[in-house]
Amino acid sequence: MENNATAKISLLKKELVALIEIVESEKQRYDSIDYEMLSDDEAGDTGDQHETIDRILSMLKASFNDTFE
Repeated sequence: MENNATAKISLLKKELVALIEIVESEKQRYDSIDYEMLSDDEAGDTGDQHETIDRILSMLKASFNDTFE
């Protein structure tokens, strides 16, 4: 029973790391956007999405640290 729980925790950790990597990749994409080249509406929408990605990444990292560190 303990081995099963350990395996599930290990899998959860790997999945959380993979999710963090995906969101970090998306954050890098948003970091590289030249907002000056976008219309005001596009820049506003993209900026909102960028902030959302930043918040999600922060929450995922905090969750990982609270759980596994």
